[in-house]
Amino acid sequence: MSISSFVSMLRYVAGQNERDFVERMHSVVTVNILIAFAVLISFKQFGGSPIECLTPDVFTEPWEEYTEMFCFAQDTYHVPIDEIVDAMPRMDREERQISYYQWVPFFLILQAACFRIPSMIWKYVSDQSGLKVNEILNMALDDNNVKPEIKANNIKALSTHLQGALHFHRRLLKRHIQPHRVFCLFNLPYSTCYVTLMFLLTRFLDLANVFIQLYAMNMFLETNRYQFYGIDAVMDVLNGRNWDKSGLFPRSTLCDFKVRVMGNIQEHTVQCVLLINLLNEKVFVFLWFWYLFLFLFTFASFMFWLWTFVMPCVNRQFIFKHLEMSELPSDTYEHSRLVHRFVRDYLRLDGVFVIRTLVFQAGVIFGTELLVDVYKSYLGIEEKIRSNFDPPPPSFMSLAMEDQSEYENRANYVRQRRKPRPNDDYYAETPLALDFNRAKLEPGLHYTDNRIYPPPMPVSRNSGPPSVQPSTQPADGATSPPANVLKAFAENQKLLDDFQQYLANNRGPRQDDEKTLTRSNVPDSQSQA
Repeated sequence: MSISSFVSMLRYVAGQNERDFVERMHSVVTVNILIAFAVLISFKQFGGSPIECLTPDVFTEPWEEYTEMFCFAQDTYHVPIDEIVDAMPRMDREERQISYYQWVPFFLILQAACFRIPSMIWKYVSDQSGLKVNEILNMALDDNNVKPEIKANNIKALSTHLQGALHFHRRLLKRHIQPHRVFCLFNLPYSTCYVTLMFLLTRFLDLANVFIQLYAMNMFLETNRYQFYGIDAVMDVLNGRNWDKSGLFPRSTLCDFKVRVMGNIQEHTVQCVLLINLLNEKVFVFLWFWYLFLFLFTFASFMFWLWTFVMPCVNRQFIFKHLEMSELPSDTYEHSRLVHRFVRDYLRLDGVFVIRTLVFQAGVIFGTELLVDVYKSYLGIEEKIRSNFDPPPPSFMSLAMEDQSEYENRANYVRQRRKPRPNDDYYAETPLALDFNRAKLEPGLHYTDNRIYPPPMPVSRNSGPPSVQPSTQPADGATSPPANVLKAFAENQKLLDDFQQYLANNRGPRQDDEKTLTRSNVPDSQSQA
């Protein structure tokens, strides 16, 4: 297998266009490191001499090969050089067995597969949404974006795709549409936070995977007596405690095996050198510290994305900052409310996540230009909505008529709600009296409590019809009507005169008149009595 084909295999296994730098550290860098170590150890293990055993002189060359192959396949055990082997019980030998060195390449390949699982889950779940994050990243990372025409076309295509997906989710949210009525969890891909939630889930899986790999490494190497294997191994080296005392990756081990000679079973114990452990020690110490660094880095990234998810102000500030860096003609902070609605009601969590990912992946310039194009489209939508639903600005005459209508409606309401009075016969519902609402606002009548009343008129039998003299001063507690209303009815004096004449000729008898008429019909003798 040539080097070029091996590198191509690494690129195929690792994948391209991952989410961000942390994801590339997991699914690209770590996977390539593990595969490279697995291949290197496999060459040494299956293509060289991973173990060399010291056999008795009576062993021929085939016996030596058999002994080395058997001891490599069978577990060996480590005993310090100053201990006596013959006096060691069989159970103690089994407890000291070393059984990991045969499986190191397979363990590393399994770890590489585990580091690829979160990335594969992300690619699957992200394709279930309408945003198609992977396709957006592929177009944003196109090498031909250095050409202005291709870059402008890609930005326009991405903007159109992003707006279509955002409009779709916004329409479902506005109309309260749920495609799945029974299993509500299946409605999550139709929500406006699905991509963000899946990203947080896969980032948490990355974090959990690193922790599990650290724990699995300790279990695989049988270093249970060390809580932190890498740190303890370095401390042993610094303190001068070598492998022959610690038992970690021992070079010299013992192997027990039995052979059948002339019908008799003979047991032999030989001393072997595990050359493969020289390489295994360096590989696993490096991997332990690499996993520790990866865990801390992934934890910081997870907390950052979680912070952006639970704090909307962080997303608003991010959009503000990148709109400020654009070539928009107006200051963004002058339209803070509009930008706030743009982030809260239009982009939402998934839209901001896509913009932020593009800024991290494709650069600030490409991400800002795409954001500006989407923002301009949003401004056009807002302008169209305002033109369709907002009423035209009112004119001067409409304001005057609105004040007049409100004034008359309030007067009619108060008139209908008041309690009946003795002089209500003045306001009988006659055809001419229906115009009284127009005449009541004349300055000649009293205007009190949103009602008008003619001035008091003395009534007698021989005085004839009473005459109504308009009062020039409002009564106590009266309220003057607005100036525009007085001006509008200033020319209705003739209507007021006709109405007063009608009242004088057709009014009914008052209580005082009834008393006067009653006295006049009584004889004088009775009156004197």
